[in-house]
Amino acid sequence: MWLGIPLLLAADAALAQFRPLRFDDDFSAQRQACADDNRSACWKDRPIGDHVRLSFGGDLRWRYEHTGNPRYGLEPQDRWGVWMQRHSAFVDLQVGEHWRGFAQLTSSHTN
Repeated sequence: MWLGIPLLLAADAALAQFRPLRFDDDFSAQRQACADDNRSACWKDRPIGDHVRLSFGGDLRWRYEHTGNPRYGLEPQDRWGVWMQRHSAFVDLQVGEHWRGFAQLTSSHTN
């Protein structure tokens, strides 16, 4: 959370349009801000050459869940609860208008 707050405060440009599937995200707002020499908004969709763009990111989701009297006491009580973790990282490489490579790794754990 503390890492994300400075990024949000520094990015005074329009926000990206996020969609349910990662490879459909639209970062044209960041592209326009980078064209206007606003380097604080250039953390996504980085140009790495002529007509070549690289975008990367990911997320961490942590959740603790404890259920008291599961199924109204018909199932055994869980003493400690469940710690659920989901990690995701992705890379998106665009070459010109017609070539694109997208890779995403995801891991889910329950303790």
